[in-house]
Amino acid sequence: MTGADVVEILEWLDAASADVWVDGGWGVDALVGEQTREHEDLDLIVRDAHESRMREVLATHGFAQVEGGVPQSFILADERGREVDIHPVRFDNQGGGHLLSADGEPFEHSNEAFAATGSVSGYRVACLSAEAQMSNHSWGYTPGDTDFHDMRLLHDRLGTSLLGPYMNG
Repeated sequence: MTGADVVEILEWLDAASADVWVDGGWGVDALVGEQTREHEDLDLIVRDAHESRMREVLATHGFAQVEGGVPQSFILADERGREVDIHPVRFDNQGGGHLLSADGEPFEHSNEAFAATGSVSGYRVACLSAEAQMSNHSWGYTPGDTDFHDMRLLHDRLGTSLLGPYMNG
């Protein structure tokens, strides 16, 4: 998944007024303002009320579901091998976001987690905050090398406190 791919996908979704936030590796790179590593996919958080709109837009560009399902995360892919890992979010009356992990574990973020912005190849994007990224990556699975890279980057560049497995990594 290249920066140009990310921008193209986000432009499609912006044109359809689908609320999405960049998460995962591209979210980290967006927060620091540059691509720092190769990415296999694009992680997006989508407002649950906009999920069908997002699916329709991506389907018109050849994306189909290949894994997972609502209400948890799911993966859409196209014939070029580009993958978009989707995480639906339901917002409460205070603006907090409620999500489910791939294993069905509930987790939530305050409204501040959805207020961050960054850039991918110069294109301004909404992203999950650095603190929320660190929280997401600190439980529920064994982190890999790219996770350590990304969390160290948030710490070194943005001063985000290291949590869990990253404190000694």
